[in-house]
Amino acid sequence: MSKINEIQKAILELDGGSYQKLLDMYLFERYSYDNIQPRGMQLGTNKPVKGIPDSFVAHSDGEYSLIMYGTVQAQSFKKMKEDILKCLDVKQTGISIEYIKEIICCFTSTNLSPGEHKELISLFTVVKLIGIGELATDLCLKYQYIAKTMLGIALDTDQILPVSEFIRRHYESPISTELSRELIGRDKDLDFILSQLNTNDVVLIKGQSGIGKTNFALRIVEMFAEKNNYILKCILSNGLSIYEDISVHFKDTNDTIILIDDANALMHLPHIIRLTTDSARKSKTKIVLTVRDYASVIVENEIGKFAIPYVYKLSELEKDDIKRILSSRFQINSIDLVNKILNIAAGNIRIAIMAGEAYKRKEYNKIDNAIDIYKMYYLDFVNKMNDIDLKVATIIALYKVIQIKENHIGYELASLCGISENDFKEGCYKLHKQEIVDIYQDLAVNFSNESLGNYLMYYSIYESKEVPIEEIISISFPKHKERLIYMFNTVAQLFPTQENINYMCNVTKDIWNSKYKDSELQAEFMKSFQGLIPLEGLQYIKNSISKLSKEKINLVDYNFSNVNNNDIKSDLINMLGIYKHSGYLKESAELLLQHLDYINEDNLVVHAYQREDYDSKRETAQDIFLFIKNSWTIDQNSHKNDYINEIELIDFLWNLFEVNEDLNVGTILIWLCEIYLQFKFSHVESDGNKGIIFSEFGLLSTNNLLSLRKNCIVILGNLYSNMSLKSQVFKTLLKYKPILNESGTNKDIIISDFKEFNTIIDNVILGLEFDECVIYYHYFTEANRVNEDTDKLRKFEKNQLFIIYLILSMSYHDGYFTSKDIGYDDFEIFKREKIRELINQNDNSVFTKMIAFMQSKNNAEINWEFSGGVRYLLEELKLKNIILSLDFYKQILYIVNDGYNSSYIVSSIENQLGFEKALEFFDNPSIPNSQMLKTKLILYSQSHKKQEKLIETLDYEPKEIKYIVSINELFEICHDNTKIIQEYVDKLDSLSKKNPNFIKEFLRPLQVEGDELDRFFVEINSGHDNKKFQRIFLFAIIHDGNFDYKNRILSFILEKDDEFLGEYVDLALKNNISDMFGKLSVIWSMQNYIKLADCIFERISAADKKEKIFLSFGKYNSFLIDSDSCNSWILSYIDTNNNQINLMRLLFNLLSSLNSDRRKLFILKYLSLNKDFNHFNQIYLLPMSKSWSGSEVPIIEEEIDFIKFIRDSLDGIDYIEHRVYLEGIIDSKNKYLKKVLYEEYLEHL
Repeated sequence: MSKINEIQKAILELDGGSYQKLLDMYLFERYSYDNIQPRGMQLGTNKPVKGIPDSFVAHSDGEYSLIMYGTVQAQSFKKMKEDILKCLDVKQTGISIEYIKEIICCFTSTNLSPGEHKELISLFTVVKLIGIGELATDLCLKYQYIAKTMLGIALDTDQILPVSEFIRRHYESPISTELSRELIGRDKDLDFILSQLNTNDVVLIKGQSGIGKTNFALRIVEMFAEKNNYILKCILSNGLSIYEDISVHFKDTNDTIILIDDANALMHLPHIIRLTTDSARKSKTKIVLTVRDYASVIVENEIGKFAIPYVYKLSELEKDDIKRILSSRFQINSIDLVNKILNIAAGNIRIAIMAGEAYKRKEYNKIDNAIDIYKMYYLDFVNKMNDIDLKVATIIALYKVIQIKENHIGYELASLCGISENDFKEGCYKLHKQEIVDIYQDLAVNFSNESLGNYLMYYSIYESKEVPIEEIISISFPKHKERLIYMFNTVAQLFPTQENINYMCNVTKDIWNSKYKDSELQAEFMKSFQGLIPLEGLQYIKNSISKLSKEKINLVDYNFSNVNNNDIKSDLINMLGIYKHSGYLKESAELLLQHLDYINEDNLVVHAYQREDYDSKRETAQDIFLFIKNSWTIDQNSHKNDYINEIELIDFLWNLFEVNEDLNVGTILIWLCEIYLQFKFSHVESDGNKGIIFSEFGLLSTNNLLSLRKNCIVILGNLYSNMSLKSQVFKTLLKYKPILNESGTNKDIIISDFKEFNTIIDNVILGLEFDECVIYYHYFTEANRVNEDTDKLRKFEKNQLFIIYLILSMSYHDGYFTSKDIGYDDFEIFKREKIRELINQNDNSVFTKMIAFMQSKNNAEINWEFSGGVRYLLEELKLKNIILSLDFYKQILYIVNDGYNSSYIVSSIENQLGFEKALEFFDNPSIPNSQMLKTKLILYSQSHKKQEKLIETLDYEPKEIKYIVSINELFEICHDNTKIIQEYVDKLDSLSKKNPNFIKEFLRPLQVEGDELDRFFVEINSGHDNKKFQRIFLFAIIHDGNFDYKNRILSFILEKDDEFLGEYVDLALKNNISDMFGKLSVIWSMQNYIKLADCIFERISAADKKEKIFLSFGKYNSFLIDSDSCNSWILSYIDTNNNQINLMRLLFNLLSSLNSDRRKLFILKYLSLNKDFNHFNQIYLLPMSKSWSGSEVPIIEEEIDFIKFIRDSLDGIDYIEHRVYLEGIIDSKNKYLKKVLYEEYLEHL
């Protein structure tokens, strides 16, 4: 029986009262009424009574909807007509016709004719007729929860709900607060997210537990649905797979917005997300999800498999907003009581509302702390549970998920608590019936109700101590250490009494001393629970460091400015990170400094193999750098603690440095000062569940923060005087970048910073050397940018060489020399004029001195603007007929090495010296980039002698060759000198064995330009090797699959050389280069494509087994594109060779990873020609390899649908065996699908 038939049968079996209640609920949901008044039954019973109408809806505009249900038994047309007319009788309804908005008449009869239907709807302006067929269909497809509630028919897993049912279930939950339509303090958040939904299909709202995410998200989706005419569905997880519900609920008929509450609890979330990206769907789908902070990264990763979510962090409500809620909803206005609730809630609106509801119940004395509030909600619930059920629930909550039919550690803990395996299983099913836990397909049980689970862990483990914590740790570590850490963190965050904290610490200390201190698991135990035994942790780290190989590390020897990762390889260094806010900061700093005398031996273990260039000292130094960058930075707790720990750390290290000027301490101080003088901070930390949380935050000005930054600036000034650290300090000073934020809160910080910078500029950086001027100019530009005083920072203007440098390196919108409004063309003119002024005001010796100085300096930026400025300088000097010395040119070439500007310098030197002497000049090994300059000289020179010198440009070691002339340039230089062309190509071919890029650069222009390809082909092949061009092309292709990206060269060669394709395919097979096959798609646009395709397939079929190994992975079929000529060839090949099973097996192996429509075409063509089942069961129907992101389920579904299509396309007795065979594949795939769904369920949990 179909589900619709089952629903119709169940409706007809209802008594009259139940029938009317069913229809009341149905109409309430279907038409989104905000009220419905039943008149046709006795209150509180299912007994029908007479009344006209049976029910009615009073609308806000004063109109009414009148509803007649008739009887469950089939009504006659006459009876339905009478019911409608009675609704129009003012004597029976009590209202006149003008107040009637519509009449709804429901019926179970199935013999109403179109004529009768037309007559009925003509009786009044708006008559809606709803028959049993329409009702049953809607209950099946749209309102499944009504079918379950009123008829007892389960059509889905009961997780996809209308708003009213979502709110009802949320309120009935023992751990939830009422969802209020009133949103206080969220107006800006609301407007912002509504605007984001216009451009984003998926919005993820994350935040701490209890801050009102669900209520906020519900209001969002309601407003969006109403404004944009979207259907609204809510999803409330019950721990079951939602996979099969999707196709039932989300038909492609209406635009839909979906609310998914607690998205991390939903099984198979990616399958819902796919609705937003499915290009086959015509309707639009928007999804709003809520998730707690700790699980946001997991959910973002799940969503990211199919879509890019807009992630919005919902912040805690301000205290004033919580006060307004307490006042408006609970009439709590007592300042003392409000403040007490605020302290308990700590920003958690759920706990605040729990406290408010306790106040309504006059339980005033219970409002003392979060434990009391949790007790108010859960203690009665817990007290009703028997001892076994309570322990079973606690064990499930502790481990989150337990596989029922496997030997899970939860059974061992249950046994220690006096519960047998059978009793534990029975307890699981009992708790499942009570909807406390969820059981998935009798395979696994999980505790999805996190808040209740948290309280059960607290109650059973910490309060009643029915489940002994010592036994939990003993049997759960190390395999389930993540859940142990979760248990400790939960109690510390939600129930942080000193008694609980002491209990955790004492138990952990006892277990450490008695069991793990001297065991092989000591390191893993300490890493897991170090936060509970911090002093023992320091002792462990100290002892472990002393066992490392002693070798002094000097931090000044290393530069980590380009290190972008945060991967600290040393566990010991990582473990020091918890001590910044612990009260043991100084001790941890001392241990970090002690580690500088030892190298990280554990780094060698991290690497699967030790690289030849592995430097353990550098790795240790890098670990320390990353530790300081990540663990000693400004974090979220810094402002809460008013930067006391940062000040303490800086002062401690500075006092150490003053004692003996230890350069390692000085380097760490420089790193810290750079960090603490920033304005924006990012922080990455583990979320405790294999994910990370990334956050960004700024600063709030306090006296302590200003003091910290002042200390940093003073320390940098003092360290600048230390010659060994001066260079580091210099670079750090140039990294200062003040940020003026919109709120203006950074202004006080910037004013304070510049006051201190001006002080050290006045008292420490006293000189006018170039480096000092670089610092002055940096702070001048930064001060100018944030509108700070620049008078004391203009010292750089007194250094002539620095001013020349500024003019030469002047950039567009420079801000010092030019106005910000100047156009680019005017800027170029202006810069030339400034350089012209320099020449007029100075003699050549000044420029010579400046260039020589620049050559010796590393602190001045040599960029494109500076190189361009030097070129302008040379051009202006040339206009004045000034002869420059070769030493001057040589110095310029040391600092100007970009191709464009160096080409001009090369031409200038040739003009001054002539070709041969210029060549000698560039041949000097002391000239930087000698090979490139020589090549450019030959390339751009007009000398008739340049051809014979071209080969010399390759007389270098490969690593010294920086410039290769392209094939176009070669022919331009050599004209028709075939001898030199041949010689150059031969030498280049030889050098390419060590550097394949040489040939690629040589042939590069042929990919896109020119009509001389034929000339080049003939000329290069005119010597003793008539396949040279093809050979060097193959060499380039082998080393770079993207070379010849338009396949221009390949097409040309295929037309010129009949033998080339076979060599090409053989080479691709031998070297396993799949990209080479992709390029062969070019054959389908050629006239002789049949011959070429036959050749490719012949070569593949002739390859040995080793070369064919990758056929099954779809690596060699990329040339089989979806084009008319390709498909025609495949069909023709099948037509000719369908009885040759070896060829067909190979062909369908290649075809197996093509799109399903093409495979259907080719398989059915083959079956129409060859009905031999023994042949059919040898060909490949499905891809032999597959890859996916996220869930494998969609791929399995596609495979099942594909096989079903082939099966259903076969008729007649000739295909009976085929269909049986295909049925077997379908059954196997369905079993595998269930297995994958279960595995994904477990993986999610």
